[in-house]
Amino acid sequence: MQKMIPMISILLGVLFTLSVYVWNHTKQSKNAAAFENIHLFNHAQTIPEFELIDENNQTVTNEWLNGKWTIINLGYTFCPDICPTNLADTSIMMRILAEQSIDAQFIQSWFVTIDPQRDSIAVIKQYTQAFHADLLGITGVETDINEFAARFGFSYQVQKQQENNDYYLVAHSDMMILINPKGQYAGYILPPYDSQNMAFVLSKLIEGAGLN
Repeated sequence: MQKMIPMISILLGVLFTLSVYVWNHTKQSKNAAAFENIHLFNHAQTIPEFELIDENNQTVTNEWLNGKWTIINLGYTFCPDICPTNLADTSIMMRILAEQSIDAQFIQSWFVTIDPQRDSIAVIKQYTQAFHADLLGITGVETDINEFAARFGFSYQVQKQQENNDYYLVAHSDMMILINPKGQYAGYILPPYDSQNMAFVLSKLIEGAGLN
């Protein structure tokens, strides 16, 4: 009987070791999956100076990017599919983070219009507030928006059938932009978007993991 006790202890130890290994492996796999569509640069990129206008008619500059992580969606309020879906995913992500006590003190979310002709300050504010109270709508002069989007490799093209037609679509890229607390272009997120995964990765970045 005394000889069996060490054997049982050894077996229990082996089983415990295996369970820890499986748990760690599962955790690592989940972590890897979360980062699958989120691409972080080895070296964050400096963003040239810009000047836009927010939904409260305040001038927005590079300084607004300092001190917290920023996730930027570019699009337009008349967008029938990509933009509302992406903003819904972003809003859910922000609610998940808020449940972890990660709020506007640590992260901010911008929606920058690529259609300033129709997206006035009033229009964009009404649009963003329908998704999340902390989602900031931003517009500006067309040339300034063109330059801002180009800095991140974001392309778009207005598809007007007639010059005076107020209803038209804008074909555009589908990506979310990540800015680190130093105000640098840190990476981007590609579809398909998963609010849980985005919240997980952002929480890790805010904690300091993966900072450039």
